[in-house]
Amino acid sequence: MTLADADISELRRYVEGGGRVVATGETGTRYGPERYLASREPGFSLPGARIVADKPGVTYWRNERDATAARRMAELLDWAGWTPRLETDAPATVGVNLNVRSDLSGPLLTLDLNNADLDVATDTLRSAPAITTTIRLPDEWRRRELQASYVTPEMQDGAPPVPLAADAATVDHERGTVRLRTPAFETCLIVFLRSPAGQGGEAIR
Repeated sequence: MTLADADISELRRYVEGGGRVVATGETGTRYGPERYLASREPGFSLPGARIVADKPGVTYWRNERDATAARRMAELLDWAGWTPRLETDAPATVGVNLNVRSDLSGPLLTLDLNNADLDVATDTLRSAPAITTTIRLPDEWRRRELQASYVTPEMQDGAPPVPLAADAATVDHERGTVRLRTPAFETCLIVFLRSPAGQGGEAIR
């Protein structure tokens, strides 16, 4: 509901850089604290963003996963000519995040999977299942040979990353994507994607 002028400036910069924004309900209807939560009239706008007053998310959850609200959310998220950076079949209890970084070995993509499937009655975590994730690679990574390996906190200290099996990581060079099938895990699992080859892990093609 509350967006400061600085927040909107950042969103505008993000959209102008090619990002996509969908805002629903009362998003941005009030200024931030520097304007004492005053109403923003007539609301904020961002060229290229989709800003609507209805609340399909609220309807979806309050009405037992309402099908009409689900279609509305899908419609808002459907951008012609645009494909998501990341698609996954992870359950809602598993957080999935993609990061671009580098280390001493060079450029690196990490896929972080975090399990939050807590059984409140027993105060224990249920194991996360095997998960399939497709990543649209950065342009500079397309048509390169890649290596994929992973670690978990349960691994012995100092143990090297485990290469993903050859059939668990496949690259589609035409589409510029990599598809990963990660094994079941307890708390979290981090996949390392590297290019060029030679830094631990099986080359995937």
